[in-house]
Amino acid sequence: MNIRKFSGCNIEQVLSLQKEWFDSDILPSYVIRNFEEQFTVDNTIVVEDSNIIGYSFFALNKFNEYEIMYLYISKAKRKI
Repeated sequence: MNIRKFSGCNIEQVLSLQKEWFDSDILPSYVIRNFEEQFTVDNTIVVEDSNIIGYSFFALNKFNEYEIMYLYISKAKRKI
């Protein structure tokens, strides 16, 4: 397993994980808006095996503090 910074070429795999979370091919509008406004190469990390299995991104809030906005691990890789 490897944790690294997101690369723009990983966007399709990350969006696929996001769709898995919502169990739908259509993402809610607020998710799309969050991705467009806050999701960047500089604030996102991915977790990968042979493929990306998780990601997280963070944003600076109005108090000049970083908040985790999304933290997601593929259903197939979670241990309950």
